[in-house]
Formats: sequence, C-alpha cells, structure tokens
Amino acid sequence: MIAKVIILIIGALLGYFFGHIRDFREKKQKVYSETLPIIIRALFHPNKEIEKIFNESIVILWLYANKKVARKLEKAISSFHHPERYENTVELLQETIVEMRKDIQISPLQKLKPKEVNHFYTTFINSIKK
Repeated sequence: MIAKVIILIIGALLGYFFGHIRDFREKKQKVYSETLPIIIRALFHPNKEIEKIFNESIVILWLYANKKVARKLEKAISSFHHPERYENTVELLQETIVEMRKDIQISPLQKLKPKEVNHFYTTFINSIKK
C-alpha cells in the first residue's frame, strides 16, 4: 500500500517536472520566434520605432535565453553599437541564431552551422526574364 502511494507521488512529481520543462521550452520557442525578426529588422533597417521594440524584446530574451544564447546575443548586440570592435555583425547574428536553435531543439541531430544560416533578410529584385 505504501509502495503504491510512493510510486503515485513520484509519478506525479515527475509529470509536474517534465510538464514544467515542456512549458518553459514552448515559451522559449515563442520568445525566440517573436524577437528574432525584431533583432534582424533592427540590424538591417534601424529607426526609432524599431529601437523601442528591440529594447523591449531584448529584456524578454534575457529572461528566457540560456547562458550560451545570452552570451552570443550580447556579443551580437555589442557589434551593433561598436562595429569597429567586431569583424562581422552578420556572423555574430548567425552564431546567435544557431545557438537559439540548439537551445530549443530536442534532437542534437538537427544541428546547423552558422554559415548555413544565410538568408535571414533578403530583398527581392525582379530578375525573372520573360
């Protein structure tokens, strides 16, 4: 009888723990998917409106990002402000995106290299010949 109660309690605790982890991961995916376009827009088309939204988004990212993502993101943001200190802001952003992806992927087999993340901002030119 006591063994059954202990098993039920352990099962409930494990269910709560894994449910909490799943919920946090889902929130993190949402935060990443909502803030990444803002970061990209701020990099390629900065203006006062996007600056305000960017700053609000970064605060939310600091709450959800793991330490690797936070460090990569901090370096990328620093390169926005001090491009003379960094060789390539786009490469830093590529590294940040890949780190975000690693953070939310369940399987490590879904790994990308930073150089494989290229077209996160594209301008289309009508180049199709008729």
